[in-house]
Amino acid sequence: MRSIPSATQYRAVSPNCLFDLRLKVLTVFYGGGPKAGVLDRLTPFRGTEIRGQLRFWWRATRGAAYADWQRLAVEEANIWGATEQRSPVEVRVMDWRLPRAEPTVRREAARTVREQPGYALFPALEGERERQWICRGGEFRLQVLGEPRLRDDVEAALWAWIAFGGIGARTRRGVGSLFCDDPRFRPGNNLAEWMRNRATQHIGASAPRQSREWPVLAGAHLVVGTRPLDARRGWQECMNFWQVFRQGKPVGSRTRSPRPEADSIRRLCGQHYVDPGNPPHSHAPRLPDGYARAVLGLPIVLAFRRDQSGPSRNQDPQPHIIEPVGEAVRMASPVIVKPIGVGPGMAVPVVLLLNTQAEAGTRQLKVGRADGAGTAKPVDRGSSRFLQDVIRAAAAPSGFNGEVIDL
Repeated sequence: MRSIPSATQYRAVSPNCLFDLRLKVLTVFYGGGPKAGVLDRLTPFRGTEIRGQLRFWWRATRGAAYADWQRLAVEEANIWGATEQRSPVEVRVMDWRLPRAEPTVRREAARTVREQPGYALFPALEGERERQWICRGGEFRLQVLGEPRLRDDVEAALWAWIAFGGIGARTRRGVGSLFCDDPRFRPGNNLAEWMRNRATQHIGASAPRQSREWPVLAGAHLVVGTRPLDARRGWQECMNFWQVFRQGKPVGSRTRSPRPEADSIRRLCGQHYVDPGNPPHSHAPRLPDGYARAVLGLPIVLAFRRDQSGPSRNQDPQPHIIEPVGEAVRMASPVIVKPIGVGPGMAVPVVLLLNTQAEAGTRQLKVGRADGAGTAKPVDRGSSRFLQDVIRAAAAPSGFNGEVIDL
């Protein structure tokens, strides 16, 4: 049994204040508390959560210089701590201000209002009642204390977190996006040029651009929108693009999906919806097998229309879940779609494709009933160019018509 280290084994945390920042939340946010997905109204901005975010973004920036997990873990522990090694970096949150929490589904002027963009907020719209609470904006003061030798490492993590991360849940879809007016973290008039310069400073021009076992910014691709927008509008533009790309058809379209997963599951189950009054409108599989969207994050729950699905051969299958094979139950999306704050209440929509090994890590999958009934079946993802297509689509006139930056 492992013993608990005594207090004398810990080094005293340096009193040096490396950064003292005021951060504002550009979008709504929820979650981030001790219970996943639930807004903690007593301590909405938690130092432990921010420390976890900074660890991730340190790996994504400075971590690209390490060839394997073992070397990365040693240096990460020296900066951010480990189970039996106290970190020389201290994160403090204070002086926070929070608007009143409100439900994601509410009554306004005798009508039901659902918070938007729903494609980013669906867990808070459809989850249990305690999860259906958000805050619109908010701000807090963040102090990071540590030894002066760690300033560059901490600044790199802060830059990437403020630009590409956020606070609370669903930050990869723009929830809880942040803005900081400090000149070191506030973009200039030319966001694309500012990104190039900061990437060179914090990642290093000589950092290897090949993928690692963890997501890195070295070798990543970024599409930057052409103009600043109101933060809410910029966020909505991000999610409109993402919804159209993932579904492969315009928002609200009732046509069948051009993506292969639905037909693959119909074929796997040996059933599809048959319209007795109009046989040509039946859902016989017509696309080749494939689960291309697996590279965009797992698990994926695929639900067919309720009035057309069921256990019969003449119905579409009941909801199914696509998961990775092995011990892992999740694979975070390598795509980040969000607004980047460029001024008070203003943002530019961006799409970031992290440099990952998602293509290799999602080759073997399993597909089973979402309710756990039966046994999941192994499947092959098939060929996929989705990660490259994300960048092409975002840079096209129908997307952001933005500039592509290779980090």
